[in-house]
Amino acid sequence: MAKLGRILTSTVTGKMVAPKNMAKYYENARRLLLCAKPKLTRNVINNNPNCREAEEFAHEVCKLAEKWAYEGRDENGHDWENNYPF
Repeated sequence: MAKLGRILTSTVTGKMVAPKNMAKYYENARRLLLCAKPKLTRNVINNNPNCREAEEFAHEVCKLAEKWAYEGRDENGHDWENNYPF
């Protein structure tokens, strides 16, 4: 149980924080980037996950998702603290 407390304790604030759900970040980044690709490229990525295009695409998805997490954006890439849409 001590190990769990250590993982959830932030070193900066000392408060208990839940880890981010990075799966949502990756899922939404993949959806966003895949929609921007041409249809033929989307088919290649979906049908052959070991090809060069799919590996490069996976790298792009990881970079975008981790950028969102680092910048404090939500899992959809929105910055609600500094951008008030209402």
